[in-house]
Amino acid sequence: MWHAGNRMGNERPLGHLATWPLILIVLLACITWRPSSAHADILGGLTDIVHGAISLPMGILMGTLTGPPVIGTVQGALAGSVNTLSYTARGVLGLAGTAVPAAMALAPYLPLIL
Repeated sequence: MWHAGNRMGNERPLGHLATWPLILIVLLACITWRPSSAHADILGGLTDIVHGAISLPMGILMGTLTGPPVIGTVQGALAGSVNTLSYTARGVLGLAGTAVPAAMALAPYLPLIL
């Protein structure tokens, strides 16, 4: 038997019926939506830059916790430095590779905007 606060009897509010179609629409939109390649490249470049920013501290921490006392820290710092440089360069080049074609496509419309 269903009871909600001050309601009397077995009546149910109609609000719960309106939520199921909304939930189904959102689920279908999430399943069928695919980002374009430009969005994927931009997000991938930003992800690589963020990953590069945290690679050095993570490398030092992992080297310290899993390796020998001093050598593990040094190895972690070296590995983190290499990862930082490579991920940051990859992210910057990925963003530049996406930004240049986008800028070339938008350049004819620049006088209309300004």
